[in-house]
Amino acid sequence: MAEHALKKIPVAQLRLGMHLHALEGDWLDHPFWKSRFVLKDRADLQRLLDSPVRDCWIDLSRGLDVHAAALPASPALAEPGAAAPDPPAGPPPAARPPRVAMADELRQAARLCQRAREAVTQLFAEARLGRALQAERCAPLVDDITQSVFRNPGALVSLARLKTADDY
Repeated sequence: MAEHALKKIPVAQLRLGMHLHALEGDWLDHPFWKSRFVLKDRADLQRLLDSPVRDCWIDLSRGLDVHAAALPASPALAEPGAAAPDPPAGPPPAARPPRVAMADELRQAARLCQRAREAVTQLFAEARLGRALQAERCAPLVDDITQSVFRNPGALVSLARLKTADDY
């Protein structure tokens, strides 16, 4: 098993090409459904910079280090003739939705539970047939679940606990 070379850094020092190993703080505070991946997208970097997360762990054995990825602080400090870094791509990160009453969120959470159950059933069916799983198709559902938790954390959790023997 490969050994990890972990380093804790402020999120402000993150650069493209770094491998995120872990994000410090509450899991609800970070904008991703997973926390271990190579940072390749400027929009993802900006979403993380705009989040409440202040510190993270990077894996030096799987990505760039701070000093290896350091960029000039401003275009004026760059070498003569060097191009300025590209501005962040993509739309600005979505703000957290406002909190809502439990009764209001329970209706949406019930629909999300049904969609999630159908998605998981479909993934298992494809796995049984030996097909490649297309987990990226679940990303919009994961985003919807995250938004539900932001609106009212108790609603989805209380419904998810209601299981039947068939769901296992």
